[in-house]
Amino acid sequence: MSLNALLFSVLKDQQDPSFVLSANEGVPISDAKITWHNPAFSKLFPQTQGPRQHPLPPPFLDKTLAGFLQNGLSEKVTGPTRLKNAFSAQTPKQKPLWFDLEVTTLDENSGSDTHIYGRFLDVTEREDLQAQLTATQAEMETVTSRFEHAVNSIPEGFAMFDRDDVLVAFNAKYAELYKHSTPAIKVGAKFETIMRYGLEHGQYPEAEGQEEAWLAERLDRENRKRAPVERELPSGKHLRIQEVESENGDLVGLRSDVTQYYEYQRELEQKAEDLAKANEEAKAASLSKDRFFARMSHELRTPMNGILGLTEVLQHTALNPQQRSYLKTISGSATSLLSIINDILDYSKATEGKFTFAHERFSLKDTIYETAGLIQPLAHDKNLDFWIEYPQSVPSHFFGDSARVRQVLLNHLGNALKFTETGHFGLRVAYQSDDDGYQLSLAIVDTGRGIPQDQMNTLFSAYEQVHQDTENAVEGTGLGLAISKALVEQMGGAIEVASSVGEGTKFTVTLALPACPGSEQKTRQRPMPSPKLHVALVGPETESNGTLKRMLKALNCRVVTFDNPNRILTHQEQFNAILWDGDHVDCFGQSVKKVLEQQTGECAHALMVSTPLRYSSKGSDKASFSATWLKPVRSEEVEQILFSAMPQSFDPRTESDGTQRSLPCETKTNTGRVLVVDDNKTNRLVAGKLLETAGVLVDFASNGLEALDVYKALRPTTVFMDVSMPVMDGIDATTHIRKLESDLELAPCKIFALTANTFKEQVEKCLNAGVDGVIGKPVKRNDLIEAISHPIAPNRPITLRESPPKTPSKNHRSPCDTPYH
Repeated sequence: MSLNALLFSVLKDQQDPSFVLSANEGVPISDAKITWHNPAFSKLFPQTQGPRQHPLPPPFLDKTLAGFLQNGLSEKVTGPTRLKNAFSAQTPKQKPLWFDLEVTTLDENSGSDTHIYGRFLDVTEREDLQAQLTATQAEMETVTSRFEHAVNSIPEGFAMFDRDDVLVAFNAKYAELYKHSTPAIKVGAKFETIMRYGLEHGQYPEAEGQEEAWLAERLDRENRKRAPVERELPSGKHLRIQEVESENGDLVGLRSDVTQYYEYQRELEQKAEDLAKANEEAKAASLSKDRFFARMSHELRTPMNGILGLTEVLQHTALNPQQRSYLKTISGSATSLLSIINDILDYSKATEGKFTFAHERFSLKDTIYETAGLIQPLAHDKNLDFWIEYPQSVPSHFFGDSARVRQVLLNHLGNALKFTETGHFGLRVAYQSDDDGYQLSLAIVDTGRGIPQDQMNTLFSAYEQVHQDTENAVEGTGLGLAISKALVEQMGGAIEVASSVGEGTKFTVTLALPACPGSEQKTRQRPMPSPKLHVALVGPETESNGTLKRMLKALNCRVVTFDNPNRILTHQEQFNAILWDGDHVDCFGQSVKKVLEQQTGECAHALMVSTPLRYSSKGSDKASFSATWLKPVRSEEVEQILFSAMPQSFDPRTESDGTQRSLPCETKTNTGRVLVVDDNKTNRLVAGKLLETAGVLVDFASNGLEALDVYKALRPTTVFMDVSMPVMDGIDATTHIRKLESDLELAPCKIFALTANTFKEQVEKCLNAGVDGVIGKPVKRNDLIEAISHPIAPNRPITLRESPPKTPSKNHRSPCDTPYH
C-alpha cells in the first residue's frame, strides 16, 4: 500500500469533516477540485454524497475561503493554519453551527499538482459561550450605565468606599459639595488621601488648629457609622452626613444639603421673634385699650351716677304729678343712655373673650321673674300681653352664672318688647335631662314685625339692626344680640332664630346648665292635690291667661274661664279660687263686688295686674282680695293661695316704681356711722341723700388720706370707698384701714368699693385690698341700704388678702347684676 493510500485510510476515520483539495500550479484556487473527503464531510455537505467519477468542486468555497486558501498556496505554508468562523450551517432545528477551517499543504513532489488537506472544526459551543459573554457584558454595561445615571440623579452627595477605605464610586453632587477637594476625589483614591487634601486646601475650616485629632476622628470607621452629623462648609452650606456599612464591608455615605432647612429655621426664629414682639405690642395695646375703657367707664358712669342718683333722691320727695312725669322722663332717658354705655363696654369684652363666668347654685326661676319685673311695666305702657311659661316639670335651681343668664334674657326680652307693637311676647322654658346630658331651652316668642330673610345673616353682627328704614327705626346700639351670642357661646350654648315678616319672631337660647340634684328630684316628686280644685279665671283669652290656665291644669285644677264677671253670677258652682285679670276687668265694679259676696267661705280671690300702681288709689277695697299678683304670675303664688291655709295678701302701694317684685331693702335700727369717700362732690351728694332717706348718719371724705383721718376719729361701721381718687386712692386707703385694724386689734368695719370700672382685674384688686364687696356705679339706694345691712363675713381676714378668689365674690356686682343675692 502506498503512503498516500495509508494516509487516506487513516483520515477516513477522522470525526471532523475532512477533505483533500487538489490544485494545479498556476491555476486559480477556484478551479481546484476535491479529490477526497470523509463521511463526516458528506454529512456536512449533503451534495457530496454518492459515487463520483470525477473530482468535485469545493461546495464551501466563497471569496473569503478562496482568499485564505490562495494565500496558503502562495506562501507555501507547510504547517496547519486555521481560519476562525470559516463556515456556518443551519441544523434542522434552525440552530446555527459554526466551524473553523484548518488546512495543511501536502508537499508530495508529485508533479505540478498541489494538495491541501483541510478539516472543519466544530466551534459552535465556543461561539455560544462567546455570544453569552457578549450579552452578559452588554447587560453589565447597561446596568453600570443605569447605576451611574441613578447615582448622579440623587440630589444628595453619594460616595462608596470599600473595606480598605478606597473610593469605588461617587456622583457629581458629591464632588460639587466638596469643591475644594475635587482634584483628589477619584475612583481608587484612599479616604485619608482625600481628607488630607481637603485639610490642606481649606475644605474643613472647623478643623483648624486640631487637624490631626480631627482627621483621626473622621478616619475612625465606627465613629462614622454613628448617628448623622451636620457640618457647615466654607461656602456657607450646611451638610447632613450619614454613612452605613453594607454586608460586604463597603461604607456607603450620603451628604444631604440642609442649607434650606437652616434658612427656614432662621426664618422661623425670626418670625417667632417678630411674633413675640407683635404679641407684646398687642398686649400693650390691649392693656392700653382696657385702661381706655376703664377710664371711659369711670368718666361716663360718674356723671350718670349723679343724674340717676339725684333722680332717685327726688323720687322720695313731695312732687306734683307734672313734676313726677318730668322726673320719670329724665330717669328713663338716663337709664337708656346707661344701657347704651353698658352695651359698648360689654361688647369690648365680648370681642376679646374677656367675660368671666361663675359656676354656682342659683334659682333660674327667680332670675327669670326678676327680669320680668323689669320688663313688665314697659310692656304695660305699650299695652302688650307679657307672659312666662315655666312648667312644673322644669327644676327651679341650676348651676351656672345667674347674672349672665339674666343679661341674655334682658337683651332678648328687651328686643321682643322693642319690636312688638301689638299682641303679646313671652318666655317659654323647657329642660331635658338624660344619660347623654342635659339641655336648658329658653324660647323668647313675640308677635312683632318679624325679620326679613335677607337680614338674617347680619342679625348677630355688631352695630347692625333690622328695620333700618326711618319709619321703622328704633333706638339702640345694635350690640345686644352680638353680646348675647358671645355670652351664650362662651357658656357652651347656642342661639337659633325663626321669623316671619309681619307674624313675629322666636329666639331659642339653649344652655348646657346642669340642674341642682335636689331641685330636679323635688320637681319629679311634687305632690298634686286631691281631689281636683275648682278654679275660675276671669278675663279675655289672652296668651298670658292661656299660660296661667295650663299652669292650673298642671296643678290638678279644673279651670272654668269667664270673659266678664256677670257670667259668674249665673254660674251656680262654688269655686275654690277665682283669679281676676285686673288689666282687662274692672275689679272694683258692682258686678265684681256681687261675685265677691256670692263666692265666699273657702273661695280665695286673687287679683292679677301688670303694674302695682294700677289699683293703688283703690287700696281701701283691696281687703276683698286674698292676694294681688304682679304679672307674669309665678306658680308658687298660685300654689300658695290654692293650698295654703293662710294665703298672703299683697299691698300694691308698697311696691316701688314697678321695676321689682319684692319690697325694697329696709334699714336696721342700729346701722352705726357711715363714711362716704369720693373725690366727686356730686357723687358724695347723691350717696348722702340716698342714705339720708333711710335715716342713716353719714360722714364724708374727698380722698383716701382724709378717709384715714375720719376713720381714726369717728370709727365708722361702714365705709363706701371710691376707687379712683387723688392724693390716696381707695385701694391704698382700704389697705391702711385693714392694717390699722390688725395692729390695734380693732373690730373690722365693712368697706365697699364704689367704681365705674367693674372689669375683672379691677374687682380682683379691690378684693385683694380687703373690701367686703364691690358696687358698680351708678349706685342705687337699695344697693347702699343692703350693703349697710349686710353682715361681716365670718373669719374674714382683716389684713391684705394673699390671692384673689377663683370666682368673683358673692358681693361682686357687675353693671347688669343685683348685689348680695
